[in-house]
Amino acid sequence: MSMRTRLASLLLAGIFLGAGFLWSTNRGPSPDGNAAPESPAPAASPTSEPSPSRTIAARPPSPSSTPSPSPTPPPAAPPREEALEHAALRAALEDLLVDPGTGPDSVLGVVVLDASGATVLDAGGDEPLLPASTQKLVTAAGALAQLGPEHRFTTTAEAAGSIDADGTLAGDLILVGGGDPVLASPVFAAQVEPNRPHTPLAALADRIVAAGVRRVTGRVVGDATVFAEEHMPAGWDPGYLSSLNGVRTAGLTVDAGRSLGVRDGRVTASPSDKPALQAAVQLQILLVERGVAIDGGAGTGAASGTTTELGRIDSPPLRDLLAHLVKTSDNQLADGIFRSVGAAGGDPTWTGSAAAIRDTLAPLRLDWSGTMVADGSGLSREDRLSAGFLARLDLEMSRSELANEWERLMAVSGEPGTLRRRLVGTVAEGRVRGKTGTLRDVRSIAAAVTGPEDARYHFAVVGNRLTGDGPTAVRSLQDEIALLLVEDLYGCVRVEVPATGSAAEPPSPPPVELQCAA
Repeated sequence: MSMRTRLASLLLAGIFLGAGFLWSTNRGPSPDGNAAPESPAPAASPTSEPSPSRTIAARPPSPSSTPSPSPTPPPAAPPREEALEHAALRAALEDLLVDPGTGPDSVLGVVVLDASGATVLDAGGDEPLLPASTQKLVTAAGALAQLGPEHRFTTTAEAAGSIDADGTLAGDLILVGGGDPVLASPVFAAQVEPNRPHTPLAALADRIVAAGVRRVTGRVVGDATVFAEEHMPAGWDPGYLSSLNGVRTAGLTVDAGRSLGVRDGRVTASPSDKPALQAAVQLQILLVERGVAIDGGAGTGAASGTTTELGRIDSPPLRDLLAHLVKTSDNQLADGIFRSVGAAGGDPTWTGSAAAIRDTLAPLRLDWSGTMVADGSGLSREDRLSAGFLARLDLEMSRSELANEWERLMAVSGEPGTLRRRLVGTVAEGRVRGKTGTLRDVRSIAAAVTGPEDARYHFAVVGNRLTGDGPTAVRSLQDEIALLLVEDLYGCVRVEVPATGSAAEPPSPPPVELQCAA
């Protein structure tokens, strides 16, 4: 029986779970199609002052959760022994891997952990693989721990000269970037991505006018020096830019790194070759609209000498940016925030950002063997993470002091986000939260399934070198694993429905019902 056929036979027409309630329902076909697929691939911000490093403490105990050991002193290494009480579940999971249909050259990593951290299943879980957008979980965890959920990115306007009584600034107006990845022009915020968090650049123009500026004899200068001038990481294909799957990352960026235009009455977007200059140009336009004369146009450079602050704007809190990043798999947000972690750690390069994240997450005692973090988005073909690493990252973040912040970032099955079309109409709808990853030859997921009284499993499935029907098969495998885990948490039993009617041959596979005691 194929993976897709088995999965289709398990879809539910409805769900009702109550304590001690025995129920059953028939299943219908599963909706097909991927929810908000991430970037296809070719073959194989900090504030102006660095923030102090943070540490991740254990999650405070609650009546419905198991207390975690304190990380000071550090806890012992996570248990790797198999959970003997999960023998039946492990056997069912292993059965799914007998013939997954992922193709002869495919490589799979599958790991399931219980809430204590014990291993329920490990099949290739130590193999470093291309993670695709599950890489964003590393970025999100590092940013939460290093910067904090309340962190806001600050962009300032500074006068490099005196302002006379008539409002003339004798010198340049400096737009100093603080790594804000959601700085936006009015057109972008209203017409291009209205549902994306944004920091209105127009508000800074208003503050400059309110400070009395009516003319600038110099230029509007974009200062992006909060990041090192490395716009693209190792392992990116130039095609990412033309397709807008990736953009150049800079310490001063507006409109998600895109240059806007108008064609046939419609707003168009193309990758910005010079993000800092693009931001300076946008501020110049906004100031001219408000009656401010700019004699020297726009340019880029670093603020030097004595300057006077004219105004500042702050981004929405980091927790809101990360929620959008994870739920929608926003590549530009991920890479911008990734670089901000490096800047906060004192090394605003791509490699420095990777090192800062690893240092920040050290209290989680993760096994980084074989891992490679080249960017924040997962677009790089040099990224490598194992399924075991991803599952344990989710587990450890879920029982840390940042657990509530972490869990609210995730997409949820059947809800808006990259899981909105996954497991709809099944017992797992609304009970799987996590992050998917998609490249042309990669399918991945790292997620948790939740049950009664905070019972849960954490799992990761990563497939590489997928061709033909391989991507679809891995997606089906991910869904079947999630279903089995939810069924186990709720004590569900699959029962065949007796054949009815006068059909010459019984249906294959036979219809089944779930009977669950929550």
